Amino acid sequence: MPECKLHRVIANNQPGDATINGNVPISFYTSNPKRAGATKLNTINIALNNFAKNSTVNLTNQVINGVGSDSLYVVLNDAGTSVPTPIVLPNAPIVECSYTDNIFGAGIHPIPVKLTALEVNKNDPCANPPNGAARAYVPIAGGGENTTTTISTGLRGP
Repeated sequence: MPECKLHRVIANNQPGDATINGNVPISFYTSNPKRAGATKLNTINIALNNFAKNSTVNLTNQVINGVGSDSLYVVLNDAGTSVPTPIVLPNAPIVECSYTDNIFGAGIHPIPVKLTALEVNKNDPCANPPNGAARAYVPIAGGGENTTTTISTGLRGP
């Protein structure tokens, strides 16, 4: 899973009467963190002030980085400290009566994109080691680019 931007998570307050004040950690995993083998991708902290019953909070443009996975799990009120998995809740300062509804999972279905490659450095066939390089990126509609990577060819040629 290369860079993935999470555009929105809506967190509903528990049905209790308590108002929440403080930082609530949210952790992201490659698979079900209640099982062994899940990889933690990131933990973010959301500041809540007077977060009352039935309140919501919207998160936008949260960047999650990691390697190859076909799912993403989000765990609310998880400090991300139970590594390796399985995680053990509670592990954060906000105390809840039940943690059973804090884990959400979804499948990831990448959309194929067209890559554009540009020569950065022409390969000198006499150079040792080879010195050719290319840059690959995904063009963005309306201009610009995303996912810029420079690749050294490492190939010798005529």
